[in-house]
Amino acid sequence: MSTRYRTGIVSLLALTASTVAAQDLTGIWRDDRGGRYVVRQAGEEFCWTSEQNVFCGLLTGPVIAGSWLDLPTGRFRGNGRMVLQVASPNRLVKLHQTANYGATVWTREGSSNPAPATPAPAPQPTPVPQPAPSPPSPPTVPSSPQPSGGIVPARADLNGGTKDWTYRALDGEYRSMTGKLIQFTCDADSAPTEWRALYGTDTYTDDSVLCQAAVHAGVITTRGGTFTIEMLPGQSSYAGSRRNGVISADYPAWGGSFAFRQEQLTFDASRPPQPTSAPRVEPSIVAEATAGRGDTPQAFSRQIGARVRYTCAPGGQYLNRVWGTDVYTLDSEVCAAAIHAGLITAAAGGKFVVEIRPGESSYRGSFRNGLSSSDYTAFPVSFTFVR
Repeated sequence: MSTRYRTGIVSLLALTASTVAAQDLTGIWRDDRGGRYVVRQAGEEFCWTSEQNVFCGLLTGPVIAGSWLDLPTGRFRGNGRMVLQVASPNRLVKLHQTANYGATVWTREGSSNPAPATPAPAPQPTPVPQPAPSPPSPPTVPSSPQPSGGIVPARADLNGGTKDWTYRALDGEYRSMTGKLIQFTCDADSAPTEWRALYGTDTYTDDSVLCQAAVHAGVITTRGGTFTIEMLPGQSSYAGSRRNGVISADYPAWGGSFAFRQEQLTFDASRPPQPTSAPRVEPSIVAEATAGRGDTPQAFSRQIGARVRYTCAPGGQYLNRVWGTDVYTLDSEVCAAAIHAGLITAAAGGKFVVEIRPGESSYRGSFRNGLSSSDYTAFPVSFTFVR
């Protein structure tokens, strides 16, 4: 890494840290149900206690990700993970939950007319005056299929190389290349997490974490992969969302953007295959995959209708992260869901076929075959088993 880029990243981290430190959330807060919370923030650490529960998490930019536990003195015995957005110094908004938590908005006691949500990952750096140098590689690189199968990056103008899961310097290196297609590769994520600095949906700010954006967009999983992006002009606003187990945040105007580009997919939900003269009796298997602990079918999130044959090894030990019954959220652990559905056992393992389906408005959990699945609210993509 050059001295210029190393200095830029260190400066960006310092600016982010100073923003977090300056925004002290310590105080007395109320939720939208009238509950009272005592909040303490120390740098990036954030905790609250109430009559019912305690919550502690890590503050990263405008997002707090952490866990809550009901206290034994309260009426309930719940627990779960939750992600909050710091909408302003006086207002917190719930973005995501793994178990039902009744409150959705928190307001600092004594504040009035909290400001609307305009979080900032860091103050915008001064634009780099000189254009980014052209990489020494040949100007054209051939596209190649993803290791997971089925997804093919678009043909690129140049190769940006392999990036780690902290890389967020497209703005400094490639912003001057608006309209260019650039191919990147991400290695496997050694510490997957719901939140890294990521802003937007489909179109992202060019200071977002690149590999995290690729997972959010569904072009790779946390196992890594190769993809192509197009550098785009800045947008007037960016809308956050939760996709593929990753959370992105809203953001106001920003000077540069990027989006992912792919060749036509066999089962692209927006452009389904055209019918032929001979009616198709059954969708074909688009990929064969071996699944293990924590693996999900999220690599196929953009291939509604696709069927994938999975193999789970004997003696598997799984996280048992499963949401739904018969129809499951796409971020459910696929081997554990197959056990829940009665297709395989953990001891013997086995083969099965899943079909990618559109999302459901809700998912109902149940206890089957020795494994519990959980309820969940709306999720954009689902899968079921072909029996």
